[in-house]
Amino acid sequence: MQKKTILLPLLALLLLIIGVVGISHRDFSPAVHSSLTNLATLKAMARDAVPYEVAMSNGKPSLIEFYADWCQTCQSLAATLEQLHQKHGESVNFIMLNIDDPQWHQQIQTYQVTGVPQLTFLRANHEIADTLIGKVPGVVIEDALGNLEFRI
Repeated sequence: MQKKTILLPLLALLLLIIGVVGISHRDFSPAVHSSLTNLATLKAMARDAVPYEVAMSNGKPSLIEFYADWCQTCQSLAATLEQLHQKHGESVNFIMLNIDDPQWHQQIQTYQVTGVPQLTFLRANHEIADTLIGKVPGVVIEDALGNLEFRI
């Protein structure tokens, strides 16, 4: 009986130690890696986007993404928009305006930005065709892009 009373706490302690060691060695890097990859994709897209002034003068319809680097939804949407850019980039301008950059204050007012990400779809004549805010499925964005291309 005495062995049982000593063995039970020792077994519990051993399980506790195994649990603590297991948790401390758990690899959390995939989530961190994914977040960093999404941010890198967002920044690369912003760098390579059609400048606003060029887009407003080249006669093509446009998709303006109002975004912020700190916005997790903007980051997670970046890969989808990158794929759509590869598919539609010849016929639609992909413009990215960072809401934290004061140079875009006028555009933020003009397009009535109320949250990020905000996707504003402009016809070739600069008329607003559609506006989507927040986490939006890629098929919805693609449908809006298709409507822009169809109405050229």
